[in-house]
Amino acid sequence: MATILDVTLFDFFSPALLFILVYATTYAILEKLKFFGDNRGIHAIISFAISLLFLFSGAARAVLEFALPWYLILGFIALNIIIILGLFGAGETELKAALTADSRIITWTVVLSVVILIFALSNAIGQLALDKTQSNETIIADTEDTTATDSFTKNLYRTLFHPKVLGMLALLLIAMFTILFLTAGPKR
Repeated sequence: MATILDVTLFDFFSPALLFILVYATTYAILEKLKFFGDNRGIHAIISFAISLLFLFSGAARAVLEFALPWYLILGFIALNIIIILGLFGAGETELKAALTADSRIITWTVVLSVVILIFALSNAIGQLALDKTQSNETIIADTEDTTATDSFTKNLYRTLFHPKVLGMLALLLIAMFTILFLTAGPKR
C-alpha cells in the first residue's frame, strides 16, 4: 500500500544521485585546490572518472550510502549548535576564533568522522571479507558466545560486547580522561 512516507522509489534514483554528489564534490575540491591548474575541463573529466568509479564499485557505493546519512546528522547537529550560539549573541568572529583556537572541536569532529567511516567500511565489506577468509566448511558453534559463525554482524557484536573487550574499553576511557585532565592547561 502506498503511503506519503513511502520512499522506496528513491532506491531507483540512488545511483544517479550518488553520481551527482561525488561529481560535484570532487569537482569543487579540484577547483578549490587547483591541483591541475585552472583548467576546468581537466577538473570535469577527472571528476567524471571518479564518479564513474564510485558508481560501478559496489563497495564504494555501499560505504557512501551508509556514511552519508550519518555525516548529514553530524553536520545538522553542528549547524544547530552554531545557530544556538548565534542566538545567544556569538558573532561570526567569535565563532571563528572558538573553532580555530580550541583544538578539542576539531579533534572530536575527526574522531566522529573516523568512527563513522569505520562503521561504513565494516558494513560494506565486512561480510564479504568474512566469506573470503572462511573455507566452505559448515561452522558448528558449540556455545552461544562463540565468534565462529558465518555472520559478520553476529561476530562483530559478540566481540565488541564481550566482557573483556568492554573492560578494556573502560580502562582506555579512564586513561584517556586522566591524561586529558592532567595535561589540560589552567582555565582562564
